[in-house]
Amino acid sequence: MSYFKVITFGTLILAGTVGTALAHDTRRIEHIQAHQRAAIENGRWNGSITKREQRKLIAEQERIDTLRRRAKADGHVSSREARAIRYAQRNARTRIADDQSNLRVNLWRRLTTRRGL
Repeated sequence: MSYFKVITFGTLILAGTVGTALAHDTRRIEHIQAHQRAAIENGRWNGSITKREQRKLIAEQERIDTLRRRAKADGHVSSREARAIRYAQRNARTRIADDQSNLRVNLWRRLTTRRGL
């Protein structure tokens, strides 16, 4: 009976360790959020982002923060939740870069001006 208890206890400890190892760490997510907020503030400061664009980008950052808080609410961030947060962060990074450079709008304007449209 003692051998059975040791095996059962060892299995429970191993299962608890593996479950903890599979939980996603949110420090990287929080680091990316801080970096994106700094990029928004820097863009607003140097004039590459307008006030309206800043409001939209900050609202997007708040939605991502809400995703992160909901994912952490149960104390465990699943891989699906982490993937959804990373996807939202990638989209936000693209929007920040687009708003800072305004390349798409300027390129379209340049092409239409050259053709005389």
